[in-house]
Amino acid sequence: MTVHWHAFSYTGKGYTDAEVRKGLAPSAHPRPEISQWVSVMPTLHIFAEDEIDKAMDWLEGELTSQVPQDAEHHPVEDRLQASRRRLDETRNRDVVYGYWSLSKQYCSRGLIACTVQH
Repeated sequence: MTVHWHAFSYTGKGYTDAEVRKGLAPSAHPRPEISQWVSVMPTLHIFAEDEIDKAMDWLEGELTSQVPQDAEHHPVEDRLQASRRRLDETRNRDVVYGYWSLSKQYCSRGLIACTVQH
């Protein structure tokens, strides 16, 4: 089974799950269930299975452009290493981060595995 990843990025106001379900959040805001991300949210990029390096470059750019507030205790490099291990697995290959940035914005970054041909 061939897999690819849909890349998602949101930076802005944080919304509760209830607000998202009521349609009060913008379409780029992450949905409460990851299964809804591919069908509902706009995809920024699609990375093929042999493009893990490109996916990781994208994720690194996203995490370094909006540095997490807790990066001192959980460095971006550690997150990237864990993300790479996840993408290299054969199952459960999603990578999702939701955090508050140093600029006090809510940030969501995701690489969602998909096996559906588009």
